[in-house]
Amino acid sequence: MIELGLLPDCFSYTTIIGGYCKVRDKNKALEFLGMMLKRGIKPSVTTYTLLMDSCCKSGDMEMAEYLFQNMIRDGLVPDVVAYNTLMDGYGKKGHLHKAFELLAKMRSADISPDIVTYNTVIHSLIMRGYVNEAKYLLDELPGRGFSPDVVTFTNLISGLSKKENFEEAFLVWFYMSEHHTKPDVVTCSALLNGYCRARRMDEANVLFHRMLDVGLNPDLILFNTLIHGFCSAGSVDDACNMVNMMVEHGIIPNYITLRALIVGFEKKLVNNPVRHATFKLQQILLGCGKVLHYLDGPISGAPVPGMRLGFFNLVTCQIRNNRTSWFAMASSGEINLFTVTGRIAMINLLLCGGTLTVNPTECFNVPGWR
Repeated sequence: MIELGLLPDCFSYTTIIGGYCKVRDKNKALEFLGMMLKRGIKPSVTTYTLLMDSCCKSGDMEMAEYLFQNMIRDGLVPDVVAYNTLMDGYGKKGHLHKAFELLAKMRSADISPDIVTYNTVIHSLIMRGYVNEAKYLLDELPGRGFSPDVVTFTNLISGLSKKENFEEAFLVWFYMSEHHTKPDVVTCSALLNGYCRARRMDEANVLFHRMLDVGLNPDLILFNTLIHGFCSAGSVDDACNMVNMMVEHGIIPNYITLRALIVGFEKKLVNNPVRHATFKLQQILLGCGKVLHYLDGPISGAPVPGMRLGFFNLVTCQIRNNRTSWFAMASSGEINLFTVTGRIAMINLLLCGGTLTVNPTECFNVPGWR
């Protein structure tokens, strides 16, 4: 542009700075700010806000504060987005006193806080464990002319769930409908996460089906949360049923899904006699055959090159059966997980170090297997 005799203006520089901020190259973005100032081009509020956001995300609050003050020195008036950006950075660093000081400055500058401002403060309070203070601020919102939105309620539910105050979190979930605010998948995930961490899987299952009843479509994260919860609680059969439901919803399992199932397999083998474990594992493999089918193709969340070998390595690490020769064979290429024989070897590994053989027609009789 410069070589063609065209001089970039504030908009051009801000666009480039925004691009570098988007790819999290803060230093390059700041370099362009320096070039801008050297050419005598005055940055805009948007320019400074983009840079502040990048600094806050990288944890460089000192630079974010400097940019905010520099914006004011340049005669610019920070808008609500600029204040919210810096406030969010303070909240994530746990500097609540600075966040509240900034909120006071915002009001004194006649900049009206918006719902994002209050959501940021409520989220910051909850992250530091001040759930009661967050609830108090939430109750004040209608008096300040704001209606809590789905983000407000989700933050509160997340905080209550982390404190294992599930009864109140569940009441908030119902309370949302009174404010004509429909819970979304993220809201449900926040509560389900708490139930799963506390191994209260019956309640998690009830909430999951209530969620389906109100027309919400679960996503990959929510399914993985439930599958991990069931496996951690030793309910591998329920986890496999959830996997089947996951695939029926058109969601492809990823590496995290498979890892959770491996942990579940391990618990089944440890807690059951070998013959019983053999029978149960055959049921499990049939129940989640669709998941294992994805070993034939790319699994989201894991790189394709060497993915099957990586999965095999994960199995050997989880089971810890001292049969390292299986992994040695896989590393040397003697076990090829692209083939049915290789898959049988994997299952033999699961069945106590390869001492038992599973009939492949029982385990691989699912659509898509070669």
